[in-house]
Amino acid sequence: MGRASSESRTLHFSAVQFGVTYVILALPTYVLPWLGSNSLVAALVSGGSVLLYTFLHCLCLIGLILIACIRAVHVRHAVLALLPVCAAMFDMVPGLSLIPFAPTAFHIATLATLAHRFPLDADR
Repeated sequence: MGRASSESRTLHFSAVQFGVTYVILALPTYVLPWLGSNSLVAALVSGGSVLLYTFLHCLCLIGLILIACIRAVHVRHAVLALLPVCAAMFDMVPGLSLIPFAPTAFHIATLATLAHRFPLDADR
């Protein structure tokens, strides 16, 4: 009577859930740099008080990577999870962060590919 189901439960996002969550997590990555979150010079000048903003910035980027990984595995295109990793690199690595709009391009590419409705969305 209490037989366990053999169906495995996996975490996944629908296309809309993924898109909304991704945008909510991406927005702080555009505001926090104005506060110096990706600048070592600002952190040194402020005596380290910018580190909180850097921590929040990193948390948002990690969240973007995690939800992209979950969605990419769900739609069976795991390589697409590398797009937010590239965005994070262009956002936080000194030198690369000087290239304008590179993180934005990767965010748009992520949303365009992973927020697209795949045939697998109808299966779940």
